[in-house]
Amino acid sequence: MALYYLNLTPKSEGKGLHYEIHKEDCKWLEQVEHFELIGNFFNCRGAINKAKLDHPDWKIDGCFYCCKDCHNL
Repeated sequence: MALYYLNLTPKSEGKGLHYEIHKEDCKWLEQVEHFELIGNFFNCRGAINKAKLDHPDWKIDGCFYCCKDCHNL
């Protein structure tokens, strides 16, 4: 299991704004100023599902580097 975090600063990539999930050991997480702990999950899909429950109006995607299986944009 790993801890996952949600970047609270939206990114503009592809079609509109979205928010990214990062795994605890992601090299890009240290550059994120505003984030929220999503929790401990077996994979990024569980973390994204939880983040979508917490923020139903947000478009949420996985980080290209640490959550490649969940990066869909």
